[in-house]
Amino acid sequence: MAKSVDFVYGTLVYKSQNLSTARGKPYHLKLRQRYEQLKSQYDNADISIIICTTASPSPKLRDSIDTGLQDMREFPYEVSVYYGNEIEQAIEEIDEPKQEVEEDAVEFSRNDQWIEFGKDSDGTPRGLVLNVTASSLHKMYARHHNRGLFAQNLRTFIRNKKVDDAISHTINKSPEDFWFKNNGLTIACEDFQFSGNRLKLYNFSVINGCQTMTRIGHENIDQEFYVCCKVIREADRERMAELAEAANRQKPIQPRDLKSNDRIQQRMKREFESSSPPIYLTIKRGTKKFTPKQLVQKNLRGWQQLENTEYGQLVLAFHLQKPNIAFAQKGNIFSVSETYRDVFHRNRDYYTEIDVLRLHDAYNRWRDTALDDSHDDLAKAISNFGRFAIVANCAIIVKLKRGLFEANNYSDSDSRASELTKYDITGHLFDSDGVDLSDSIENKLVQVFDWLLELHQGILEDNPNVAQMYKRYDFYRDVVVGRLLQRYAKPQFFRYLAEGLEAFI
Repeated sequence: MAKSVDFVYGTLVYKSQNLSTARGKPYHLKLRQRYEQLKSQYDNADISIIICTTASPSPKLRDSIDTGLQDMREFPYEVSVYYGNEIEQAIEEIDEPKQEVEEDAVEFSRNDQWIEFGKDSDGTPRGLVLNVTASSLHKMYARHHNRGLFAQNLRTFIRNKKVDDAISHTINKSPEDFWFKNNGLTIACEDFQFSGNRLKLYNFSVINGCQTMTRIGHENIDQEFYVCCKVIREADRERMAELAEAANRQKPIQPRDLKSNDRIQQRMKREFESSSPPIYLTIKRGTKKFTPKQLVQKNLRGWQQLENTEYGQLVLAFHLQKPNIAFAQKGNIFSVSETYRDVFHRNRDYYTEIDVLRLHDAYNRWRDTALDDSHDDLAKAISNFGRFAIVANCAIIVKLKRGLFEANNYSDSDSRASELTKYDITGHLFDSDGVDLSDSIENKLVQVFDWLLELHQGILEDNPNVAQMYKRYDFYRDVVVGRLLQRYAKPQFFRYLAEGLEAFI
């Protein structure tokens, strides 16, 4: 078994290193392109490797495999293995994620006193702090880790090698010190009930301590030890979300995580999924997405699933005309309250939102296929760093065509920012109800993208730092949009782009 794990480890290291370096040539071009796009799009992406097999090994062999994979201390990615019917369960969890675990129990030490806090009129405590056995948590993780155990947490497990290794080392080498070195867990439940040395939990979720619970679930518990566990009885789901946010403010998580249980995020996710065609929005970091094979099985396109961060970037670019923030300050989407409100507290027309996603998808295809060795480095830099600026330009073109934008009013420098967002774009952008845009619309969009690329090249041909320019709002507002409107005012604009304009309605 050791040789097999060593082989897997060596293969994973070799392949992952090749993909992220110039030695990735043997891999399919689309895989390499997608990898580079995601790497540039997500600054600190957490990469997981998922291995699926229809085999159903014995518990002993599974433990041996898990132990071997956990011993890959030098490997930078989380490795998960799904066996047999677990694959179907994982797919079900993506399709219909459970919001909580209905019922289970943990064992606790009756030799230690526990703390009760707050009591209802019948004397039932509202909160407990007690020492729970690691073995009972290990079994609970095995039963429910992908079926609601972390549903109310602000994020699912995200590998942090330094933290994970420290927890694993304590479990394996000095379990008697675990209680002293670890902050423990917080569980929120609708109700609980004592039964001997067992605490029964009803409709519950781990809202803090996902990292700890996951490590305990992955390690062999050869020597029993205890984990400090806070249990909160709270039936109100909104109140439970508030508790989860408060508990996680005490650890270094991203601003996006603090909004993952926001009612607006939850409602937007539901409405997107019920739209036609459906959009699967990821609002919680660590949530597994559809694999390419699952997308094909469900007759879905890649653009039909996206992170709420990426959605926020497109709203900033297309609707709010702030492509500089979308490009260089996407963290502001969740960390700056005004930006969060402008992006997510706005009225959404889902016909428009879906077509903005299709527009962006068409742009990505154009960038990945139309730009080749015949284009210079400037064109390639603009297509990458200026992606959101070009999407924002498309919104200006739509407004000009619909008469929602008065080019004459843009001469007043003091009111330019307000003019950019004066009227909202609603309804479909394209005359196409299907999932895929027609070839005719695609070809016309190519003309639009080509024209906008040429426009940006003319502006930036003497500028050595393309990325830096796209970080500036005044560059987009005054220079890029100003040049676009100058071209729009000339007869040549319609001669060169007359057919391209027909892509939009």
